[in-house]
Amino acid sequence: MNITEKLKQSERIDNIYLYRERMFVQLYGVSLYLSLKELGLPLNVRVIRYKMLGNRAILNAGMPLKSLLNLDITDLIVTDSGFKIPNSWSFDSLSYHNWYDRKLKQLLSEEEK
Repeated sequence: MNITEKLKQSERIDNIYLYRERMFVQLYGVSLYLSLKELGLPLNVRVIRYKMLGNRAILNAGMPLKSLLNLDITDLIVTDSGFKIPNSWSFDSLSYHNWYDRKLKQLLSEEEK
């Protein structure tokens, strides 16, 4: 699954999607937001730029796979690309977009320093 497909899927609100990349899982978009807000996962959010996307800045976070598996998340489902957790929380699109824009601006300004 390439980054474009991951970003598109990560904007869906039906599940939290965690993409397995070697010994880590990566999160993007709505999945990243819900993982922080609803699950309280210990994630360090960062900005990544992808050449495939014209060097566009994207919020991303990851964690070791072992740490995820040690968290005792009962609804964690294995998929071809990693894992998913069915979304049982309410989702406020405006709050998500405000958080994303604020976090992206904050991290980009820190990157410039």
